[in-house]
Amino acid sequence: MLLELPRLTNSLRHPFDADQAYLDRKSFLQSLNRRSSAASVGEWELARKIVYRWDEASVEVRQLYKQFIAAVVELLGGDVVSEEFQEVALNVYRLFSGASESDNNEGNKRIMEKKLELQKLVGNAIPELNILKVASLVERLSGIQYNEHGTGYLPELTSEASENVEFGADLVFRTPARFLVDISLEDAEILVEETSASSSNHEGWSDYSGSANIHPSAVGGNFDLEWLRDACDKIVRASTSQLTRDELAMTICRILDSEKPGDEIAGDLLDLVGDSSFETVQDLIMHRKDLVESIHHGLLVLKSDKSTSSTQPRMPSYATQVTVQTESERQIDKLRRKEEKKHRRGTDHAVDNELSSLNFSSLLQASGKKNLLDDLVGQGDGPQIAATALPQGTVRKHYKGYEEVTVPATPTAPMKPGEKLIEIKELDDFAQAAFHGYKSLNRIQSRIYQTTYHTNENILVCAPTGAGKTNIAMIAILHEVCTIDPPSRSPMIYHIETFEQISQHFRDGYLHKDEFKIVYVAPMKALAAEVTSTFSHRLSPLNVTVRELTGDMQLSKNELEETQMIVTTPEKWDVITRKSSDMSLSMLVKLLIIDEVHLLNDDRGPVIEALVARTLRQVESSQSMIRIVGLSATLPNYLEVAQFLRVNSETGLFFFDSSYRPVPLEQQYIGISEHNYLARNQLMNEICYNKVVDSIRRGHQVMVFVHSRKDTGKTADKLVEMAKLHEDFDLFTNASHPQQALLKAGNFFKEVLKSRNRELVQLFDNGVGIHHAGMLRADRGLTERLFSEGLLKVLVCTATLAWGVNLPAHTVVIKGTQIYDPKAGGWRDLGMLDVMQIFGRAGRPQFDKSGEGIIITSHDKLAYYLRLLTSQLPIESQVNPFVSLLSKIPGYDQIACLLFKEIRPLSVLALLTFHLFIEKRMEDSTQFSFINSLKDNLNAEVALGTVTNVKEACAWLGYTYLFIRMKMNPLAYGIGWDEVMADPSLSLKQRALVSDAARSLDKAKMMRFDEKSGNFYCTELGRIASHFYIQYSSVETYNEMLKRHMNDSEVIDMVAHSSEFENIVLREEEQNELETLARACPLEIKGGPSNKHGKVSILIQLYISRGSIDSFSLISDASYVSSSLARIMRALFEICLRRGWSEMSSFMLEYCKAVDRQVWPHQHPLRQFDRDVSAEILRKLEERGVDLDHLYEMQEKDIGALIRYAPGGKLVKQYLGYFPMVQLFATVSPITRTVLKVDLTITPEFVWKDRFHGTSQRWWILVEDSENDHIYHSELFTLTKRMAKGEPQKLSFTVPIFEPHPPQYFIRAISDSWLHGESFYTISFQNLALPEAHTTHTELLDLKPLPVTALGNGTYESLYKFTHFNPIQTQAFHVLYHTDQNVLLGAPTGSGKTISAELAMLHLFNTQPDMKVIYIAPLKALVRERMNDWRKRLVSQLGKHMVEMTGDYTPDMTALLGADIIISTPEKWDGISRNWHTRGYVKKVGLMILDEIHLLGADRGPILEVIVSRMRYISSQTERSVRFVGLSTALANAQ
Repeated sequence: MLLELPRLTNSLRHPFDADQAYLDRKSFLQSLNRRSSAASVGEWELARKIVYRWDEASVEVRQLYKQFIAAVVELLGGDVVSEEFQEVALNVYRLFSGASESDNNEGNKRIMEKKLELQKLVGNAIPELNILKVASLVERLSGIQYNEHGTGYLPELTSEASENVEFGADLVFRTPARFLVDISLEDAEILVEETSASSSNHEGWSDYSGSANIHPSAVGGNFDLEWLRDACDKIVRASTSQLTRDELAMTICRILDSEKPGDEIAGDLLDLVGDSSFETVQDLIMHRKDLVESIHHGLLVLKSDKSTSSTQPRMPSYATQVTVQTESERQIDKLRRKEEKKHRRGTDHAVDNELSSLNFSSLLQASGKKNLLDDLVGQGDGPQIAATALPQGTVRKHYKGYEEVTVPATPTAPMKPGEKLIEIKELDDFAQAAFHGYKSLNRIQSRIYQTTYHTNENILVCAPTGAGKTNIAMIAILHEVCTIDPPSRSPMIYHIETFEQISQHFRDGYLHKDEFKIVYVAPMKALAAEVTSTFSHRLSPLNVTVRELTGDMQLSKNELEETQMIVTTPEKWDVITRKSSDMSLSMLVKLLIIDEVHLLNDDRGPVIEALVARTLRQVESSQSMIRIVGLSATLPNYLEVAQFLRVNSETGLFFFDSSYRPVPLEQQYIGISEHNYLARNQLMNEICYNKVVDSIRRGHQVMVFVHSRKDTGKTADKLVEMAKLHEDFDLFTNASHPQQALLKAGNFFKEVLKSRNRELVQLFDNGVGIHHAGMLRADRGLTERLFSEGLLKVLVCTATLAWGVNLPAHTVVIKGTQIYDPKAGGWRDLGMLDVMQIFGRAGRPQFDKSGEGIIITSHDKLAYYLRLLTSQLPIESQVNPFVSLLSKIPGYDQIACLLFKEIRPLSVLALLTFHLFIEKRMEDSTQFSFINSLKDNLNAEVALGTVTNVKEACAWLGYTYLFIRMKMNPLAYGIGWDEVMADPSLSLKQRALVSDAARSLDKAKMMRFDEKSGNFYCTELGRIASHFYIQYSSVETYNEMLKRHMNDSEVIDMVAHSSEFENIVLREEEQNELETLARACPLEIKGGPSNKHGKVSILIQLYISRGSIDSFSLISDASYVSSSLARIMRALFEICLRRGWSEMSSFMLEYCKAVDRQVWPHQHPLRQFDRDVSAEILRKLEERGVDLDHLYEMQEKDIGALIRYAPGGKLVKQYLGYFPMVQLFATVSPITRTVLKVDLTITPEFVWKDRFHGTSQRWWILVEDSENDHIYHSELFTLTKRMAKGEPQKLSFTVPIFEPHPPQYFIRAISDSWLHGESFYTISFQNLALPEAHTTHTELLDLKPLPVTALGNGTYESLYKFTHFNPIQTQAFHVLYHTDQNVLLGAPTGSGKTISAELAMLHLFNTQPDMKVIYIAPLKALVRERMNDWRKRLVSQLGKHMVEMTGDYTPDMTALLGADIIISTPEKWDGISRNWHTRGYVKKVGLMILDEIHLLGADRGPILEVIVSRMRYISSQTERSVRFVGLSTALANAQ
């Protein structure tokens, strides 16, 4: 019988788990490391590898190090990934350390000997001067370190995995000598083979005939349950234990899996197996973690199998179960119960029970099975996943340093029975005009033609690139413009508008252009330009205007009105539809075409979701028909995307696989597993060269895509160099081309020789071309023609060629998948959209039967691109940043489904497993914000007015792709299984997401959220953020940093803190250049160049200063910063303006113009004419300090003398005349003691020139109180060319005035686009006469509310559902109901003025029932509203007759004579009452009610005056009194 021996240590101290403490400490240190690295990614990481004790290094060492880094950057040109740069810098430092230790000549000789090795490392030729410079810096740097520390410090080239290892964790454990057995190497190899052979067979057991000294740890390596089985077998054989091998192993499993401290477990194991197996116990303790993982893995597999089998029907048990135990089994059972009782804690209790109910053989077998995640997780270093089902015929080959996967071309699917292509001549005449030059539609277009052209169905077409999706869009456009066939009715609820209404755009042979808009959303500006060009040409016969609307191409309001088809980008259309002022444009949209819908999986996905959700909500709220056409590449979860676009899956969803591609595409995926930068770069060049040569040998042309302009030349040179080295140069030259003889004498050869691009000319002789956006347009066009004619065999280009030009080739090669993205703050993987577009260029439909697409990437990205391009990667909503991070981990969706569908009973363990998987794959991620972009999208809808409360927000969220995928794949969106079971519709989750976002927006003052009612109220700040596309986190920053008074550097620093720039990172290779650039900046840089925000500040100042930058990454960052800078500045100006900050508003407007003009506010204003006025003249004007006012007063000769250049005086005077200036004059008339009316006259005083001023100039009119630094009035005034040449312009507005009166107000006119274009006028209050101070408003008495019974008429009382009149009605009741006096009732909107008017009407009906009531309403809408209201109440219950008189409806004479109530507009009654002598019903008016009488002061005031005067005159002539009742808002001059 086995008993636990007493241990003295248990009573001396509390249990302490050393293993757990170590793990806790390690995780804590890792979290600290992640936190610090988040602040500055990799900052000074390289420095610590090169400089010994970097933190203590002297200033001289730091300067030398920065010079060395700058020299390495100069060698590379800056076009490398940051990690690769570090590797190159380390290799360069090691290469030249000690190269110059001897005399100068000998040192230089050694340096030049290493030139070839350095060129291999860098990948291109290097000037000797640069090599000597780098070597000299390395020598000085290493020499100083030797002198300071007495040792030469050479950095070790460590792998990335070992950089962040905790101290001591990488020390190799060496077994003490007494535990080792002296055997020869050959014997050891045999022993290992035998061990592996025996352990691979579950039935055969190893039989080592030695002592316990030979234990598995000495020869094996895998410490799993098989190893445990073998160890227990030896222990049982060598001892007298009554336990069998499996029972002993199971007992050890339970001990190892307990929560006991390490020393107690060691004691228990020694008690169990005896001292003779001490070495085995030592191995058990050392490898406890591996063994416990095997145990848990086995339990997980068994649990999964059990849950799967539990769905099968169970057979009934008829007999009583009897268990027979042996003595040894009784002993192990007793020990088991003892262990359970002692160590039953928390969740381990369930695990113990599971272990106790299992036998070891089943656990061993289960642990040998593959992990639940093993089928999904790839074998590379980075996040990856194995493709779940590659196409049939896929070949996988392994070579030294790389792996190659070849996916065969899918053969074109044969035509189905009854399938035919639709001839163009079968289409309508209008459609044939748009398809001029086509003979027939292709297979895909023919399949979807009926649904697209003859119905209003929303459609989603998923087809391969190059399948003709553009023509599908054309068919949908033709349906919208000119189809006349009756459609089939759509079952979808949002198709409510009849087809006759839709097809009325083309009537009577004329296209009614003002009735509709078509919006084509293209993913990129380059594609938008191409689509605009194509559709403009093809739709011109139909007189349809197509225009581009992107960040580069702006349209005026008139141009938008004249355009029928707008081609735009998602971001631009989102900005336009966010503004309520542009609602008229979006209301005209009848067709929305979204190209590349699969971008939902991209960073731009939230924008597309917001667009579609806004469109669907508009359809629902306005009950208008907007057709949505989605065009997408092939994707696996097209059903969810169709549901998102509200596509009927039976009639509007079309999915075509790769067999429908016009030219079948063979794909090759090459993953390079080499880690060394030099070897990896060389291997990539060799693979690329081999693939190019192989294609050329087969007679094909090749396009090689690289990801930087500089790389095009480097790759082309490398291909030529390797061709000469391998003696394949003849393959590249075009000597064998049939037109070669004509070429030399022809135009092509002459054009090539004329080109100023020497690189292009040199490479042309070698049969290779280059193409990128940095080349001249003529050179790019020449290269395209040469390649299309076959005169170039190889074209090395960037991705711009794939987007902008339709230039196919048989073979395309993507060399590398790392591209620089300033938005992401570094290098990222090539996106799905770019890869598909590039692969779409493979195969020429006219000449090739197949195409070939090759992608060369790193091995850890191989499986990702396999799934991406074989359409196995489902697209997820990117509104959730959590999912946007997860979606970078291919296969997570399958894991989530596996955990939900296959192991539901083990949900806690499943979630834990998935969490551990995600944590392992994303441990470098520092961003983990949940549904962050939801705040921005919700704010946009609230600002637009489409969402006003939580209920509407939930409905809006239901339109998004996020909600659809959340229901399909809840775990990926952070929703546990228990939440799904409790709330299957996820309505609670939906409400929680909305409420959380609303609370955040409320906290940032972007809207007001009333949690009790659930209502949202938009604020000015939220509206500004929506209109200018400012992120929520940026608004939080501005709320904290924006102050009433700030200087220039503080403003720049605040802008640099915007979250739009949060991904800009610091790089060591940029530090030297940043410090140089910082010295050229005119303003102080907060934090300096070594700070991330300081870097952004430098880039902002350089953009305004028009500075030049050398580093490629800095150029990209500067371009990214400048793209967002203007709208951020404008948003800050609007914020200051809405807050009423006078000084800060003017300051921010100056910086808005400084960014637009790229001129500093302190520079001379004439710098805005820098293209016409020489820099020398401008410099002299700035040196003399002459401002515009002085220049206006000076003569030409005086200006010429001032700048010491006589002809310059005339030039300066000429451009002074072009400078926009206006003269202001104002008159002030007090309305009350607190309100002033200002009449402002604006007189332009400049010469209008279209080149400088365009069609209009805008001016901000501000009324400021300088003492209180407050703006009391602001408006934007537009001055057109015609207005500038005509009479002075007049503006009228009111401003408040407070007591005590300030000495003066300033009226300022500030140009919206010209720096220093400013005029002002002073309003003095010294001699201002104000009205006397008296109460103009009627005091509201504190009266008891009058009951309805005061009317004294049951019929009248039944007209009202309320019981008492309100205070205003109560106070005016007697005058209105019991007298004939005229009444003017001025009260706020909603005060019940209409019921007050009804009291006067009821009085007339009581006293003069034969007289008529005339009700004058200023708007047709008010007339209609009053008609609907009184028809339900007054007319039906009192038996009266009522008629309407407006411009739309005029009743006949009989109706007018019989009417008791006439409701009319002022103009209509004016026309009728002019002939009152002949119209008896005009003479019978006893009561005239004038609604909105305050419009007397507006344009329609004269008409109201005329009809009141005329009615008073009629009354005097007929001697019948007419009572007047005026209804108005509260008036200041009511008397």
